[in-house]
Amino acid sequence: MKNNEINVDEGYLCVKDSKNGKERIIPISDSLSEVLKDYLKHRDLLPIVKKSEYFFIKLDGMPIKCAVSVRNWFIQGLEKAGINYVGKHTRVPGFMT
Repeated sequence: MKNNEINVDEGYLCVKDSKNGKERIIPISDSLSEVLKDYLKHRDLLPIVKKSEYFFIKLDGMPIKCAVSVRNWFIQGLEKAGINYVGKHTRVPGFMT
């Protein structure tokens, strides 16, 4: 996602070219907004030569565009939270129900 597709102050994501090629505005929780603000604060302290137009970046400033990487981070987060990852397309209890 690009910087202009995430609004942490107003609490929404703008997903472009989603299902049926439509643009969608997706609200995010206040707690997620706070986490993303904290991420931005730390991201912007990185000694990167060129600022990126992408929201999620690697330490070298290159964008993280691979969905597999994001899924892997999510799975690691589940494990750290003590939640077993039981497979693709399985809902986490209490999450986005």
